[in-house]
Amino acid sequence: MNQHPHPLTQSSPSWEDARLSPWSRFGDDEWRLDIRTAGRRADQKRFSWALAMPEHTRIGNSDHAQLVRAAKHFLWSMHYHPPSGRKRSSPASIHHKAMLLRALLEWMACEGHSHFAGIDPASVEQLCKWLRCRPARAGGGKGNISTATITNYLFVIKDLYRQREKLNDAPLVDPLPLETTYEAAGHTRATKGVIPFIPEDVAVAILSEALRWVEEHGDTIVAAETIRREA
Repeated sequence: MNQHPHPLTQSSPSWEDARLSPWSRFGDDEWRLDIRTAGRRADQKRFSWALAMPEHTRIGNSDHAQLVRAAKHFLWSMHYHPPSGRKRSSPASIHHKAMLLRALLEWMACEGHSHFAGIDPASVEQLCKWLRCRPARAGGGKGNISTATITNYLFVIKDLYRQREKLNDAPLVDPLPLETTYEAAGHTRATKGVIPFIPEDVAVAILSEALRWVEEHGDTIVAAETIRREA
């Protein structure tokens, strides 16, 4: 798959029939992904969309099913038709985004959001408050999730908006019109923590390599930073 396929037409196969891996299609409820990262367990290469409805859901079963379908459609678009200037999402990235979407769908169901199209800046503010109260998975569940993790959720929301013209259900207005995803998540220098002491010889080696990258890849770095600021 070295080239992006042409947009689907009425005579084209459904996006649900598109291959996610040799074993799974995007429309399947059980995904087996072709992730070849060393040390990754077999269960970390699978994903199930067979989600139980949240206990305090405010939407119906059919609405929830449509949200799941819209989430799959979004991930299909990130793999086959990513935003301009972005690489296609890898199987590992698809798995990571699916995990984020599963939690996002839980929040949407409990808040009564039956469509991604209803997500707006006020919704994102409520989402951030909800995320900040969620326990962290790392560290035995002690403490709440980090601002970096919240940023990942907001990346998904922003990418849903970026992909709106390719999807049947996506935010219709910019969910973060005045802030970057980092700013909205509160991911600042203060929340990143203190950088530990670096020995002088190591620091010099790092600086030398950084200068080489600037000299050889300066244009690419500037382009990447532009994309980050627009995120």
